Amino acid sequence: MTVFGKKGSKRSKMRDIQIMGQVLPAAERLAQEDGLEKPGAEYLLLAALGLDDDSGRAAFRAVGAEPTAYHDAIRSVHAEALGSLGIDASTLDSDIPDVPSTPTGVFKAEPSLHDAFQTVSEKVRSEKSQLYGAYFVETICEAEFGTAVRAVEAMDIDPTLLAAAAREQIEALNA
Repeated sequence: MTVFGKKGSKRSKMRDIQIMGQVLPAAERLAQEDGLEKPGAEYLLLAALGLDDDSGRAAFRAVGAEPTAYHDAIRSVHAEALGSLGIDASTLDSDIPDVPSTPTGVFKAEPSLHDAFQTVSEKVRSEKSQLYGAYFVETICEAEFGTAVRAVEAMDIDPTLLAAAAREQIEALNA
């Protein structure tokens, strides 16, 4: 079913479902590659940066940041959090439990991922827009706290500016 949204743009629910089918398993795989059982919102954004529409990556580039650096920023924030508990993250590599390299079974995620995904879905629905990677960037940057937004800040990016750049990408794609 196609719904006509703002400025004559078309929204394809089927395409949105296909994108969800890419982003959610990718988030899970990325988290597992980092030794985590369940992905949080930071891995949702990381996965969305890999979408074909390029809007998420373009938002990062618009504020002078390299989108591929976001993964290192996540790792840095995780290491900092462990360090605050007196744990040296560099010593954990050998202690990381084996997790499946490909997602299996029912999708399980941290509450932060569920919250971010719900917000993205509500925005897309209310704006009658197609689902774009920039929606994930905008939503993460609007969060008051959490690893995902702290990783943005660790890249020396003002989340407000990145959210505005993401919004510009969304509006350009919906024009």
